[in-house]
Amino acid sequence: MDQNTPPKPAEREKAMSDAAAILGIPIDKLTMEDAVSHIFEMISRYEYDQRPRYVATVNVDFITNIYSWRWGRTRHPELKYILRKADMVTADGMPIVWAARWLGASLPMRVAGSDLVPKLAEVAAQTGKSIYFLGGRRFEMTAHRAARELRKQHPGMKLAGVDAPWVHTAGEALDQAEDEDVRIVERINAARPDILLVAFGSPKQEIWFDRNRHRLKVPVTIGFGASFDFQAGTTARAPLWMQHSGMEWAFRLCQEPKRLWKRYLVDFLKFGKLILPSVINHWLETVKRIFPKTTGEVLTESHDSSGRDPVVFSLPKHLSAKTLSSLPEGLQSASEISFDFADVSRIDTDGIGTLARRWQQAEADGKLLSLLRVGPDQRTYLFRNLMADLFTDTVKDSFSCLSEHLPGNIALVRLSGILDTRRAGGLNYQKLLKDIGPRDCIFDISNLSYIGSSGLMLILKFSKHILSTGNCFVVSSPKENARQMFRMADLQRLFVIRSDNSEAKSFIYDIRGERKS
Repeated sequence: MDQNTPPKPAEREKAMSDAAAILGIPIDKLTMEDAVSHIFEMISRYEYDQRPRYVATVNVDFITNIYSWRWGRTRHPELKYILRKADMVTADGMPIVWAARWLGASLPMRVAGSDLVPKLAEVAAQTGKSIYFLGGRRFEMTAHRAARELRKQHPGMKLAGVDAPWVHTAGEALDQAEDEDVRIVERINAARPDILLVAFGSPKQEIWFDRNRHRLKVPVTIGFGASFDFQAGTTARAPLWMQHSGMEWAFRLCQEPKRLWKRYLVDFLKFGKLILPSVINHWLETVKRIFPKTTGEVLTESHDSSGRDPVVFSLPKHLSAKTLSSLPEGLQSASEISFDFADVSRIDTDGIGTLARRWQQAEADGKLLSLLRVGPDQRTYLFRNLMADLFTDTVKDSFSCLSEHLPGNIALVRLSGILDTRRAGGLNYQKLLKDIGPRDCIFDISNLSYIGSSGLMLILKFSKHILSTGNCFVVSSPKENARQMFRMADLQRLFVIRSDNSEAKSFIYDIRGERKS
């Protein structure tokens, strides 16, 4: 293909890998060579669509950070949302590979960030691509040392820049985070790197990228956590036999027992508790042969594929990665896509993981993707694999913001749908402030199904402005995942939060010394 010719949609989709669903997160089925190749394909595609992409290297600690001890209860909704939207997710730990096998899927190998960095540096040196190092331990200058060591190993590697700033993803300082982010991103964009390596640690690095995705002009950003320490030589790698056998954790524990013993113990116990129901369910289905054996692997298109009307694809009895490996042309041109589950009687772990990848593609392309006629058995499977919250009948929610004036000089702002970085950035802040006017304000978020850090920053910004004018600001009716986001960002103490609008109005009347009629 001519380098000046943009890739066709079918070619772009072919570049996407199959995935296995591990506790609600799609993990791409890639070898190390595949991962490196995909990353440089992403760099090439950036020339045509200008869309920054994110690569996450996920280990057990990521999974245990997402969920609480109570099975199925989300501890960090934003981290789960970001990882599901990531353009590539690799298995950074052997327990992830083992879990896939226990669930009947197969991940080719572990693709750890600490192994991926030198491979990327090698290919970047050969192709003339540049790398920017961001984060690491600031006072130990880990990023600088890592960059220096990699340039020694690969003299042709172009170093775009090194920076180790402080970034805020929680607390009252969030209202200043946007200004700090802008300065950091300006330095990165001025250097024009092809690859940005971010080592703030999880979930800080994922949150920072997601809220700055629209500002970054970098083809690929990769979260690397502690990999800079390995490259810089401040932390020694385990012997190869320990890495390949899944015992690297033991080597690291011997190095830093005081810091790591509790983390590894919690990760081991929590991950085991989380994965056990899914594994038992898979084994029971295998032993009892609940689902009939079938060779039906063909995805058929049942509606017009012109793109003017919603396109519906009828799934076969066996939903596997092979089912979705070659997508009909109608999926490329349609703006609304539905998968019909009416005939599905068997679902594989890699099938639902690959379907999650299709959701990510639709989300990135601004398309509406939904599932139709999902039966009780299929819903149970999704629930036991922690995918039910993603694959509902309507997968993608729009966002709306409506304001009205209530008696008693109160402004009511209703937020609905998904308030992520893109939608928060599209909200006209000044116009909404003008609509609210010099009034007490209630933010009703009862219909807000998801709120990310950018949404929290926006609400914090409104709150501080309204309180500075001497008026009251109340957050009303948050769902549990929204409440959890306030907790994770350490913002709950900064807001007055009430369970419904009546309670919020009563609070405002009481604080003003007025009485309800």
